[in-house]
Amino acid sequence: MGTDDDQVSLLVLQPTPFCNIDCSYCYLADRTNHERMALETLSRVISTVVASGRVGEILRICWHSGEPLVVPPGYYEDAFAIIRRLVPDSTKIEYVFQTNGVLIDDRWCGLFRRHPVTVGISLDGPAEVHDRHRRDRAGKGTFDRVLKGIDALRRNGLKFYIIAVLTDRSLDNAKQLFEFFCSLGIEEVCFNVEEVEGIHITPSYSPDRLVERARRFFRAYYQLLRERSFPHWVREFDYAFNAVLRAPLETPRNALTTPFRSLNVDYLGNFSTFCPELLGVHTNAYGPFMLGNLANESIDDCVAREPFISLNRDIRHGVDMCAATCAYFKVCGGGAPSNKLFENGTFRSSETRHCQIFIKTLVDLAIDFIEDNIARQETARADQLTADKENCRCSKSS
Repeated sequence: MGTDDDQVSLLVLQPTPFCNIDCSYCYLADRTNHERMALETLSRVISTVVASGRVGEILRICWHSGEPLVVPPGYYEDAFAIIRRLVPDSTKIEYVFQTNGVLIDDRWCGLFRRHPVTVGISLDGPAEVHDRHRRDRAGKGTFDRVLKGIDALRRNGLKFYIIAVLTDRSLDNAKQLFEFFCSLGIEEVCFNVEEVEGIHITPSYSPDRLVERARRFFRAYYQLLRERSFPHWVREFDYAFNAVLRAPLETPRNALTTPFRSLNVDYLGNFSTFCPELLGVHTNAYGPFMLGNLANESIDDCVAREPFISLNRDIRHGVDMCAATCAYFKVCGGGAPSNKLFENGTFRSSETRHCQIFIKTLVDLAIDFIEDNIARQETARADQLTADKENCRCSKSS
């Protein structure tokens, strides 16, 4: 049975491996496969997860790893009914659809309105940025169709967030991206840097200057946010500021290095844990990252044997290396295993470009901005005291 330490906080379900577009930086190998998760498989998976005792007060279910909207809305109506029937009433269920946005219309919005759904849209920036990498299978850009999907969400009063992948074209153009998201009235933005992972092994940028360029991008973007009174929320800054303020109190629980915090299940019921990016990936060092099949086996049976034992051991070794060698360990708790594997070739490693950017660079920037804000406040107080004294002198002389 599960404990508070291994409760599932995120269940990633792959309704289908298929994707209707062909992004140049996609890491998924099986995205031409039109199979879908059978509802009977879904029922068995949910039953297994619930029976493990690892479901707490909130269960967040993300439909991902392929394009979830190529499966029709009626499928999800049936899926939601199955999930609600099997998950205890004491558990609140939240759904996330991470989508390329191309297929969103009023029919989909009806589904999203009837259920507790959050929608994430992949949009890399204006057309000349977005369409460079996010094209359909005929080689045509998808920008205009994504904006139509966003219009449909707004027309139906639905909130959404944006995930933008930073590529060679956008890393030096913080102002362009900022102005673009402001012009669309976007309220929430999340940034990912194009990564070497899965089958994507050749990025659009030169790795040698990546960290420096990312540092300049995030510094410029934050300065623009502050100058405009923060017109939208940015996940990376929210994480960095919270990490800096929390670090003296406790080392965070890293969901990516803690078994079962994220449980990732493919369309056949095969599962992995730790990083969702590991699902369906095959490497020479570790083979396929499939720990068992939740449609046929219990979680406890799967984790009592290989390959989970070796996988967990090596990931823990990498976390221990981070704890022993990295001054930033208190703000991240050990990094992302998938990045260690894809960048360093093994989980038994520590620093990656990903942590240089999303931990070290962003935390350093957050500290700089906090110190700058304190200095501004102290200067303002000193100026006010000087003004008060001058007013006092004038009052006495009169």
